[in-house]
Amino acid sequence: MELDATDKIEELTEKYLGEKLKVKAPKDPNKPKRGKSGFMFYCDKHRPKLIEKARENGGKVQIGKIAKILGEGWKKIKDKSKFDVLAKKDKDRYEKEIAEYNEKNGF
Repeated sequence: MELDATDKIEELTEKYLGEKLKVKAPKDPNKPKRGKSGFMFYCDKHRPKLIEKARENGGKVQIGKIAKILGEGWKKIKDKSKFDVLAKKDKDRYEKEIAEYNEKNGF
């Protein structure tokens, strides 16, 4: 009796088949990467030293511990201006590249 109810097709398909799957739009590989923050530049500078030190001490590198050390180090830094300058430059680069990308693709 329920299957003859054509006005309730969406309700019945959800009832018998489950919810509709949500499909994400594919990412464009040509889209420019976002600008890094000052913290990311700090991490890029200090992470290799910490990884090398961890390998010398125990041989095994635990990324979680290294991330904690980097976070604590970032909190302790008084003068973050050199990293903020790098972040500003990278943000400007991103804005320029995304403007070109949008113009090229008609967004």
